[in-house]
Amino acid sequence: MGSRLAKQQKEEINKLVTKLSLSDEDRDYTVDTFRKFCRFNRKTMSRDDFKDFLAMMNMTSYNELLISAVFQVLDTNADGELSASEFIKYFILLIRFPVATKVQIVFDIIDRDSSGCIELAEIRRYYHDLATSRAYLVGARDSRQLTDRDIDKLFSQIDSDSNKKVDAKEFEQHARTSGPELLQLLDAYIED
Repeated sequence: MGSRLAKQQKEEINKLVTKLSLSDEDRDYTVDTFRKFCRFNRKTMSRDDFKDFLAMMNMTSYNELLISAVFQVLDTNADGELSASEFIKYFILLIRFPVATKVQIVFDIIDRDSSGCIELAEIRRYYHDLATSRAYLVGARDSRQLTDRDIDKLFSQIDSDSNKKVDAKEFEQHARTSGPELLQLLDAYIED
């Protein structure tokens, strides 16, 4: 089973590398970082492994609640562990990569059912999982939680054709014109 899992992970990583147009050097760097933080030579990263990674990245503002929320958002298959591809998406957000790559990654993270479109329920989950402790990043005052009405309004702004689904093009357009708040919820590194 271990070799099958390794083969499946390699296939996932290769798909991700192709989709994001990563160089071999970038792939090797991200995979090596993933392996460094997987305890006991496991093929997945536990929440504790992820916490160690965040400490190494000097993410000192992350409290236990936020660590759990980010982990839950990144764990797109909801198995309680991060696969290499789930981790690599987040790692790329934290370091210098083109904004277009980061926009695609956040889109894929929010699109939990991999339908190619983000639905209102998916963006609500993303915000509810992360924005509670990050309300200041999306313009909410006094660190209050975003309400469903706030999220509905944001969704309507992103859904430019009003078809109740946000495709990758609409998402990228919003990220480029309205600022990077959707990316910053996951602490994406954005160069000025």
